[in-house]
Amino acid sequence: MPRLVIPTVAVTLLPASVPFAGVKFTSTWKAPDAAGTRFAGKKVAALIISQDQDLRVSGEEALVRELAAIGVQQGVASYRIVPREELRDPDKARGWYERSGVEGVVAMRLVSADVRRTWTPSM
Repeated sequence: MPRLVIPTVAVTLLPASVPFAGVKFTSTWKAPDAAGTRFAGKKVAALIISQDQDLRVSGEEALVRELAAIGVQQGVASYRIVPREELRDPDKARGWYERSGVEGVVAMRLVSADVRRTWTPSM
């Protein structure tokens, strides 16, 4: 049985009302044992860990596009494969991914949503 590799990336994103285009990563994390993993030609699932279903769907679709831009040709959004309720249990989610032929998962989770507002008085 093939081993499912799940590198995890934690990022800081802006609030959901801001488009993903202007997002800057302030920190990332990669599992140490994922260093030699290659996803070229393999099916890879994009997963956004969030209770907000709209953020999850739009984020996973955006992540699939970003994966395609770096050469992952078989990217798929997790919401299309795994029911939301099943994602709470890693063993149940793994079964859905394996049955779908997914060989890796790129997961992202909102860590912080800090907003800085500045005010400049008008003349």
